[in-house]
Amino acid sequence: MNTMQTAHQATVDPITLEVVRNKLDGIANEMQQTLLHSAFSPIVKEGMDCSAALFTADGQTVSQATAIPIHLATMIPALAAVIAKYPVEGMAPGDVYILNDPYCGGTHLPDITLFVPVIVDGFPLGFSVATVHHQDVGGMTPGSVPTNATEIYQEGLRIPPLKYIEAGVVNHTLDQILRYNIRMSDMFMGDLNAQLAACTVGARRLAELSKVYGAAQLVDIFTRLLDRSELMTREALRKLPQGTFHYVDWLDNDGVELDRRVRLEVAVTINDGTIHFDFTGTDPQVRGPFNTVPSGSRAAAYYAVRAQAHLRGDGQRVGRCRAQACPGRIRRAVADDGVRRQARRRHAVHPERAGRGRDRRERRQRRRRLPADRRLEQHEPAGRGDGH
Repeated sequence: MNTMQTAHQATVDPITLEVVRNKLDGIANEMQQTLLHSAFSPIVKEGMDCSAALFTADGQTVSQATAIPIHLATMIPALAAVIAKYPVEGMAPGDVYILNDPYCGGTHLPDITLFVPVIVDGFPLGFSVATVHHQDVGGMTPGSVPTNATEIYQEGLRIPPLKYIEAGVVNHTLDQILRYNIRMSDMFMGDLNAQLAACTVGARRLAELSKVYGAAQLVDIFTRLLDRSELMTREALRKLPQGTFHYVDWLDNDGVELDRRVRLEVAVTINDGTIHFDFTGTDPQVRGPFNTVPSGSRAAAYYAVRAQAHLRGDGQRVGRCRAQACPGRIRRAVADDGVRRQARRRHAVHPERAGRGRDRRERRQRRRRLPADRRLEQHEPAGRGDGH
């Protein structure tokens, strides 16, 4: 640690630290409100399926809006993919990056994320990031969430980490590709511009904050907040029951093989400030669209840790950890250190209820084979067949 860093740390008192932390949360929530008020589609304005967050220049979450857990956590590997392709040193004011590919850190294709680097006087301060579930991104069905898809190409347009705007100039080639592959392009572009507005607000507010405290001191505050967050997370985990806990649950099916249930199994080990999720025993990947990439598994685990440890909503508390995914399973990963984590249980169904689901499907199939008049008889209310 050099003398300048030591001087900065010495001047950051606990009150200043807490004031800045709350300011960062306020910026993230202002970004979220900008999204909600500026978007075109009902899935954002009414469904609120969008999220916003601030990151350090090296890609660690420093603050999150009160929003969608899977969005907020998958922003971490998504931003890492952007930085890997476009190093921070080469970024400039006015640049905007875009991504939705699940294999680069995204969730599913309708969730598109924009990344705006915050650069103050040539100094990379951080990133302003926003994710929106778009109403449509192409694919085999309107809405781009086909329940019977067997490959990702049926789900819509894949966007790897790309530069959408360079020094304030839109990439019109990419812009036209997006417009021509999406069913409701005007609504799509309205929501995308709402994301851009939210990221712009976050970048502007973060730059203003750096003028108050100085860019170097603000980066030091980010580091101290992250260090404190890790300590508080580990302390919260130590207060939970220690040991290994097992659970098995089931999905009705994968949307393609309707008569085959899908097994989910997890062993959670909590020990001295660490937590480890092991999905050994979970079924291998399935044909339907119920598999998940590592980013989705980790996102669910982040949220599980925060919920069980009763952590506050600021974004730093479980983000300084590494995990290594194990391919080939519908949901499986083993983390290697820190707050270790893996999980992704979506639409999980209790075994008893799974049987009821099969019974309902069988009844529907039998009804389809009946003549039309018989189907009407089955729907006729009891006691109403005499005209009363």
